[in-house]
Amino acid sequence: MLAKNEKGGSDVLATAGQVELTGGALVPNLRETLVPFADSVPWPAIVVDDSGIVLYVNEAMRLTGCDLPGKGPRSLAKLFPDYFSVLKGNPGWLTQQEVVVTRNVAPGFKLHERVWVRRLPKGSCLIIVDETRLNHLESAHAQTARLASLGFMLASVSHEISNPLSAVYSILQVLQSKKGASTETLEKGLRNIASSVRRILAITRKLNVFARASSEVANAFAIDAAIDEAAAIVGYDSLGETVELSHEANADAWVYGHVDQLQQVFYNIFLNAAQAMHGTGSISVKTILGATMVDILIRDSGPGLAHDSLAKVFEPFFTTKPSGEGTGLGLAISHEIIHEHDGTIRAENHPDGGAVFIVSLPRYAGPR
Repeated sequence: MLAKNEKGGSDVLATAGQVELTGGALVPNLRETLVPFADSVPWPAIVVDDSGIVLYVNEAMRLTGCDLPGKGPRSLAKLFPDYFSVLKGNPGWLTQQEVVVTRNVAPGFKLHERVWVRRLPKGSCLIIVDETRLNHLESAHAQTARLASLGFMLASVSHEISNPLSAVYSILQVLQSKKGASTETLEKGLRNIASSVRRILAITRKLNVFARASSEVANAFAIDAAIDEAAAIVGYDSLGETVELSHEANADAWVYGHVDQLQQVFYNIFLNAAQAMHGTGSISVKTILGATMVDILIRDSGPGLAHDSLAKVFEPFFTTKPSGEGTGLGLAISHEIIHEHDGTIRAENHPDGGAVFIVSLPRYAGPR
């Protein structure tokens, strides 16, 4: 029985105070329990019964152009497929949750919404909150932060490159001022120039990685595969080959992303640890599986990090290595990669000695 509600909208609730639902059961005073709740919220709302049939949409939902049809199917899957498809649980419309949906409502325009599912005495209510403006504000803030970061990066790059360039210029001036310079002086000057040029090239290569535009397709994979591959690569380094590396793996620890990028993160951490220990010591890695996150704990037996270095270790161009031995971009790149994978990375000192890096990534629990 289709009836008009008090505000002019249509629903499938009988005005007689009871309505027949699936299985022929009669639920008394259904209007008195479901409709007032939907009308009390300021956002668009959809009332659904236990079987997934849309019983009612409130006025805020009707103002968006969505009303119940006079005839035809009224299932949530048919009337609101975009919302139905993102619901989790069995069944999704009866599972209390909060999900995000993005809909293309016009060419070049996307609507970002958050769907709240709340159980009612009979059925449930889907509350739709439009977060498009909030999403745009967050994007604008992120862009502002990126521009600020870019300005800092340019200033740092100028400073880092100016040092070896100044050295090259000074050496050239010395060589040009000495007519008939000895072979020894000439060779020493050329060696210094070559060293400065190598440092500039190292900086530019690291910057290319930092500003990479990877074309690799994201996939689900076991995080331990990236860890083991990074350990194998660092083993070929002159310092890494003498370091003992142990790994306590977890076969169920799967993540979603770019395996080569995460491999680079672990390689950077392993290599930094090997360099800090001067090739003598041990690195222990443990993969821990949580409910929603995968944590990778990496501890070395080195001297640890200086207290004033802990807050700067992920900053571009920050390094504790002697001049000319490090660009200070390895951990900055690693931080950026983990951030792009919706994870976190932090550094601390272990109470018993050595540095500890904790990498946390969202757990992938989908099909493999």
